[in-house]
Amino acid sequence: MSYGLAPALKAAMEIVGLPLGNPYPPFKPVSDTDKEAMRVYLQGTYLLEDAHKEVIRARAA
Repeated sequence: MSYGLAPALKAAMEIVGLPLGNPYPPFKPVSDTDKEAMRVYLQGTYLLEDAHKEVIRARAA
């Protein structure tokens, strides 16, 4: 997986419940397959816990 920092961060934020849209060119969005791989990886962290999702949403508001 090689997308660059901005696309990877945007995909990760979408996974945790804060969609930020697609990255600007020349970057391309992370593919659905790679996004699913990121989701599986992130399940091993605290980022997908419901309590943490609420903190992310509150700070984004």
